[in-house]
Amino acid sequence: MECALGVDGDQASLNIGTGWGLSWRRSNPRYIIYATRVDSFVDTHLVPARIMKPKSRCGITLALTLLTRSHKPRMQSVRALIALLLVVAAGCVSERPEAPQAAPVSAAYGVIEVRFIDNRVVRDSSYPPGAYDVPLDVNKATAFDGDSARTSICTRADNKAFELASGPTKHYRFQCDTSWNSRSVVFVADTAINIKRGEMLEWKKLDGEPPLARPRSADAASLHSYAQVATPAQLDGLLLVNAAWFSGQYPPKKEFDDLRGDSITFGHYTIRDRVLFIGQSPARASTYLLRRQDTVQVSEPLEWAFFPDDASEKNEGSFSTIYEIPSGYLLRVFQMHDHEGFGVDEFTRLYLYESGQWRLFAKADRFRAY
Repeated sequence: MECALGVDGDQASLNIGTGWGLSWRRSNPRYIIYATRVDSFVDTHLVPARIMKPKSRCGITLALTLLTRSHKPRMQSVRALIALLLVVAAGCVSERPEAPQAAPVSAAYGVIEVRFIDNRVVRDSSYPPGAYDVPLDVNKATAFDGDSARTSICTRADNKAFELASGPTKHYRFQCDTSWNSRSVVFVADTAINIKRGEMLEWKKLDGEPPLARPRSADAASLHSYAQVATPAQLDGLLLVNAAWFSGQYPPKKEFDDLRGDSITFGHYTIRDRVLFIGQSPARASTYLLRRQDTVQVSEPLEWAFFPDDASEKNEGSFSTIYEIPSGYLLRVFQMHDHEGFGVDEFTRLYLYESGQWRLFAKADRFRAY
């Protein structure tokens, strides 16, 4: 549907593209709104809708209830149409289409072989300090250390691709700074992102009144709230808060896991309203990084990051690290999923908050044996 808005001094008109239009003019201290036919004459004084001057471009919708007060008999047949036009017009004026989100950047965990010597885990001699095998066909990559908040630009050592014993995926040898010895490093095929500084997050449970209002139409018997607060130094005294409402049996009961051969708490939940924000206090948000109100079954790392540690022995997630970039923040979400009792599936998600938008920047998964 095409919309055209024209303004001339104290008068304005909106062509909705359906053969109908709206016009309004100022009549201090109010605005008068009229419905008009674009291709034929309609008495513009049939449906005056008096409203206060809109404070936003959405203010036109305030005329909707006043329209139904018209007592002119000949307007009975078109009242509903005009009300609909007002709603459509408000959408034309106030709603902006969402910009398409960019696809996540390619990312992967770096691989090293290790040996156990005197109860210590050490790098195999074929992997000198800072060396990793990475399944990314790029010349350079940004490395994110999972054991700290460090990042670095790492360079491909040579162009020769090779396969590991674990499978046919092509890998390349990358070289980072020789001080990098972590076994948990995610490589992202993007070196343009400018990481100014990073910080591991230490979360504390927030007691008292939840910072997020109770969802409507929710079953109170199985509804729970949980909130956490962190105080990273890079926020200069502000707080980082995440809060959510969820339903399901909490604390969870143990269930027998056929793959493990013993009992463990799985945790079966539906997550509802949740937020992640920066604020002066848990009750005073200044910047919402993430705000969702949809209801979904919990399965993804981002969803598990809103839950307390005792919500599941099968899954554990968190907002683990925050990185400052020139135009916003990058947050790392990390999840571990028990893998049949002899290892864990690890999931890393990097979310970018930039120019008021939250999006998935990169993701990487792997299995790690105990």
